[in-house]
Amino acid sequence: RSSDLSFQTGYGWFVPIRTFRIDMCERTYKPSFGSAPKIEFSDIRKLAGRKKQTLQQLATRRAQAMELLKKEALSPRPWHSDKTEESVIHVYAPLLVPDSGATFHFVTYHKSNGELSEYATQSYKPTTNAATQILDTKFSPSSQ
Repeated sequence: RSSDLSFQTGYGWFVPIRTFRIDMCERTYKPSFGSAPKIEFSDIRKLAGRKKQTLQQLATRRAQAMELLKKEALSPRPWHSDKTEESVIHVYAPLLVPDSGATFHFVTYHKSNGELSEYATQSYKPTTNAATQILDTKFSPSSQ
């Protein structure tokens, strides 16, 4: 027995130095009701409702889209990534997403040359997925 009784309760159990709360819900995001992706840039030369673009116009619009992406100051690490045979898709979420929702950025690059293929935005809202059991725990320096 320890001589320091300040860490013991009246029942003889030790009082933990730290406590953690395990939430049985996973926080994730879903598209806001009625929101559709807004395509800011696409390298498809003929988009619906637009005239066919020349290669020079396409290069100019790609450069403008890259400048727009730089101004957005997206997180260096995407929230979600996916790969297809021809492209890599990154989804960037804001650091804090209020219950009212926030704008998520979808950035698609060509796998072959790394050029921007498409840039779109869409409004997403937070949601939770209920869990029935704990699969894994991970500790972080911030204890979150």
